[in-house]
Amino acid sequence: MAAVLLALLAAATHLVAPAEAAVQRVRIGSTTYLAHGKVRLTGATSASVKKVWVEARRSGRWLRITATTPVKRKKFSLTIARRASAQRVRVASGNARSPARTIRALESDACGVRPFKPNGTTWRCTLAENFDGTTLDRTLWKPQTNFATGDALRAACYIDSPDVISVSGGRLRLSVREAEGLGLQLCTALLPSPITRYVAGMVSTYHRFTQQYGRFEARMKSPVVGVPGFQESFWLWPGDRVPTAVKWPAAGEIDVVETYSVHPDLAIPFLHYTANDNGGPVPGLNTAYCHAPRGEFHRYTLVWRPRTIEVYVDGRLCLRNTSADAAFQKPYILLFTQALGTAENAFRGGARLPVTMEVDYVRAWQ
Repeated sequence: MAAVLLALLAAATHLVAPAEAAVQRVRIGSTTYLAHGKVRLTGATSASVKKVWVEARRSGRWLRITATTPVKRKKFSLTIARRASAQRVRVASGNARSPARTIRALESDACGVRPFKPNGTTWRCTLAENFDGTTLDRTLWKPQTNFATGDALRAACYIDSPDVISVSGGRLRLSVREAEGLGLQLCTALLPSPITRYVAGMVSTYHRFTQQYGRFEARMKSPVVGVPGFQESFWLWPGDRVPTAVKWPAAGEIDVVETYSVHPDLAIPFLHYTANDNGGPVPGLNTAYCHAPRGEFHRYTLVWRPRTIEVYVDGRLCLRNTSADAAFQKPYILLFTQALGTAENAFRGGARLPVTMEVDYVRAWQ
């Protein structure tokens, strides 16, 4: 089930005095994030501009927050820290003959600096979860307890327990482990053999948060295990408050990213939306295979519009679908899953448990 996107174009600023130095265009977007907590600003200037800097609005005043950056061949690039709290930021320019001039105020909200859409407007934050607490925020997240993962030989029950779902150090951790101290698990989803000694963690925004269309991003890390058997997912599922006459897979599912330990270097998005799942995986249509080694944090982003779905991995386009299928025209919930695998990725032992995925943040915009 598997992620950022957008290059944005910023508008020219028209100053009263043409002779005054002015930065004319600025780009900012998730594709230009250097690292977690940082944003790169790039743009073009008028020929007379020799340097630029960034200012932030604080206590009713504009205060410089970066050193000056030289302009080379009428282009500049600089980096600022991305702030979680609301903040107005602007790029200013100047030379020996003219004062600083604003090009465009870059609005921030709970998701950070608001990225631009291709039409020049900005995305608006609808969800910002940084996992800053010490327990799962149950006003937003619901642990899964009535499904299982794996296959008939080795399966795990999803349970609501700090043994498999925990929050600390600014991260959500979901695990698969043996049910030590918990006893054998009676998991009705495993019929006809409902007993297993493995448990797993999964959370969703079921009946807490749904959204139709927008931009969704998670920064997460899949564990290095060295053997097949483990699957991690960031995905969206139709909310059940909108009735549907069709069943899965035609009802829809957006897997922003799925990672499989049998393919340790790949991030794999998958879109489910036809009765036969398009006959299976069709690279470039409903799936893709993109580079994202396990053991490292990667950014997975979904841009979902009425007629297009795009998935980005670390800012690089991974999959684009233009089916505009009816399955994608309704609100979805968000989910994270640490699972046991199936088929060629089935778990047959050989890994030290627990195995744990980590989520640094998840954000949504509309």
